[in-house]
This record gives sequence, C-alpha cells and structure tokens, in this order.
Amino acid sequence: MKKKSLSGFTLIEVMIVIAIISILASLAAPSFLDSIQKRRLRSASETIYSGVLFSRSEAIKQNLNVIFQLDATNACFGIDDDNTTVCSCNANPGNCTVNGQQKVIDLSGNSGVSVGANISITFAANGMPTLVNGAATSVVPSITTSSAADSYDIDVNIIGSTTLTKN
Repeated sequence: MKKKSLSGFTLIEVMIVIAIISILASLAAPSFLDSIQKRRLRSASETIYSGVLFSRSEAIKQNLNVIFQLDATNACFGIDDDNTTVCSCNANPGNCTVNGQQKVIDLSGNSGVSVGANISITFAANGMPTLVNGAATSVVPSITTSSAADSYDIDVNIIGSTTLTKN
C-alpha cells in the first residue's frame, strides 16, 4: 500500500510567515502615520482656501461686502454677508450667514494641524480685500497652516487673487 502524502503548511512555516508580515507592517506604519498627517494638513489648508475663494466670489456675486472670519484658537471659520452682526464661528455662529444660510466650518477634526493666527478679511463688492482685522490695508497677511510634517500658506493679494502654496 502506498502512503498518501499530506499537503499543507506546518505550524512553524505559518509562524515564520506571520513574523515576516508583522516586521514589514511595523516598518511601514510610521510612513502611513506621516502620510495621514500630511493629508489632514492638506485638507485643512484646502478648506480654508476654499472658504476665502467662496467669500470673494459671494462679494462679487451679491455686490456687497462679505467677511471671512478665521478663528485659529478654536480651529474654525465663518463667512458673513451681513455687516450688522458680528460673525464668530465659536461665540455666535448663528451670525455667520450667506444668503440666510449658516456658513461655519469646523477644522478641529484635523488633529495635529495648527492655524497661524486669527484673521478677518472683508471683501468688497469688486472682490478686493478692503479690511483686514478691521483696519483698512493694502497688505493681507498670509494664513499659515502647519503640522509636524509640512506647512502651507494661503495668500490673498491686493486685487483679491488667492493662492495656496506648500512651504
């Protein structure tokens, strides 16, 4: 009689494969974490950039002043087309409205990302920034977002053109 040969893997072979996979996974984990942090930073930066662009376009479309109010301390921003109330995404978010719709964006879900400083930019009906932090100006400071991995600048020039650049 012939013996049947059993095919399969031994316990030792399976344990070696699992050990190799776990070593490779532990080597790849730091790069995954770094990649996640970079994506959070890019997401927060693009969200702020989009908010600035939206504020400018609404000022032109509605032919009135629109305020972009960034609260770096509370990681949020609000947009307001009503100059009779004070828009604060933290203290009174109900005052941050465009065409009667509340426009408050919370950035706190992007952990590890910081926003440089509080800033308020008022876009005039022609799309040009006229007030920065309540004062008439010809220079708009950069909005900087940063994490341990990278940083981005959001720049608004005197004619209202907005750019997002990675540092």
